[in-house]
Amino acid sequence: MVSGPHTAARPRTAADAPAPDAAPRPVRVHGPAGPWAGVRAALETGGRAVLHTLGADWPAGGPPRGPRHAGHAGHHPTAQQVLRHAAAAVLGLDPRGVELGHRIGGRPFLPGTDLEVSLSHTADVIVVGLSTGGRVGVDLEPLDRRTDVGLLSAQACTPGELRALAQLPPRPRKDALLRLWTLKEAYSKALGQGLRLDFTTFGFGDPGVGPPADGGAFRHGDWVLATHTVLDGYVLSAAYQDAPHAPGLRGAARAAGRGLTAAMEELLRR
Repeated sequence: MVSGPHTAARPRTAADAPAPDAAPRPVRVHGPAGPWAGVRAALETGGRAVLHTLGADWPAGGPPRGPRHAGHAGHHPTAQQVLRHAAAAVLGLDPRGVELGHRIGGRPFLPGTDLEVSLSHTADVIVVGLSTGGRVGVDLEPLDRRTDVGLLSAQACTPGELRALAQLPPRPRKDALLRLWTLKEAYSKALGQGLRLDFTTFGFGDPGVGPPADGGAFRHGDWVLATHTVLDGYVLSAAYQDAPHAPGLRGAARAAGRGLTAAMEELLRR
C-alpha cells in the first residue's frame, strides 16, 4: 500500500536539500545517435537521468512492438523508439533487442532489468526518465498551453497551494500552476497511479509554499522532485524515489538478455 501521497511533507532544512546529482539536469538528445554520453554519466554517477528529444529527429519506424493504446505515452511509437535507444545506450545493447512491457495503468517497464523508466510526450517533444534505484516518473507540458487557471487549480491544488498561487501575478501564477501540475503527475506516474490520484489531497513543500522555481529540486518524504524548463517553452518535471542505486549497469545488461522468458515471469509475478 502506498501512503506517500497522503503524508504531509515535513519542514525542509539544509540537511534535506538534495545532493547535486540527486536531480540531474535534462539531457538533450538529437536522435538515435544521441549524444548518449550525458545520459550514461548521469545514470552511472547518481542512478538517475532524464532526457528530452523531438519526435521529428527520429526516423519513422515500423509498427510498435506490443499493443498500442491511445493516451499512454508508453504506447506512442516514437516514444517507444526513444526509450529503447536510451535503454540500449546505458545497458550496452542493440535497441532492437530491448523488450518493452506495460503494467496495468500503462506504466512502461523493461522486463528482466532493474532499470526503472518513465515516458511523457506532448506535441513533438518526448521525455524519458531512467533510474537504477527506485521508481521514476516524468511529465511535460508546454508553458503556452491554453489553460483555465481556476479550473486546473481546483483540480490540482491543496488549500495551501491555492493560497500561495493566489499571491502571484497572472502569468507567474499560470507558470507555477503548470509546474505544480506536472510535478504531481510525475509523482503519480512513478507510483503507477496516473490521474487516478486526487491531486487536491496531497501537497509538496512547506505549508503554503508553491512549487519550486525553474531548476529547483526538493525532497518530499522519500522522494526527490525537480522541475526544469526545456526547449525554451516546456516545463519538464521529474519524481525520483530516493533509494540507493547499484553502481554500474553490467548486471542489468546481462539480465536484459532474458527477453521473453523474463517478460512472462514478470507477468506471473503481478
